[in-house]
Amino acid sequence: MNFLQTPEMRLHDDRKIEVLLAEFEAGIVDDIAWVKALKSAKGNESYAKALYFDERIKRLEDHWHTQQKRSLDDADFKLAKQLASLSKEMDIVNDQTKSFKKQSVTIMGLLCVFTVTLFAYGQIQLALGALLLVLLVFTFFVNKETGLDNKKARINDQIKSIDKVRKTSNPASKILITLV
Repeated sequence: MNFLQTPEMRLHDDRKIEVLLAEFEAGIVDDIAWVKALKSAKGNESYAKALYFDERIKRLEDHWHTQQKRSLDDADFKLAKQLASLSKEMDIVNDQTKSFKKQSVTIMGLLCVFTVTLFAYGQIQLALGALLLVLLVFTFFVNKETGLDNKKARINDQIKSIDKVRKTSNPASKILITLV
């Protein structure tokens, strides 16, 4: 199907043959490609020489495809590993958030009960001090929860960016392998 090839593609094929011819003339021979060529040529060495170049090109392309696939598989593995790590990190942050919310509600409830009790017993100055403490603790809890929410958002952004890379790399890698 050479008629479907562009001039650039034909020149690229010619360049491959030039490189292989120089390799062959320098005495560098791929033994497996040579044996396959001899087998196809039924022992005819001059015909085998012509077939050798096709065999050698096939083997080089197969090697290149294998290396590309291995590289893509390695990249996918690294992305999956990153996603697993981020998922664990998100689980930890979610656990911290749940635990923190339980603790903060308990502490705030106790402080409020303590403050109301002080007011009920007429300890106005102590009650006002406790009320100030409630406000300070509440501010601390809000800041802490905001920090945990920011951490969750950062992890989610990282997960989205990895998902985007995976979605864009898979079709592209398949096209790349198909074209070559």
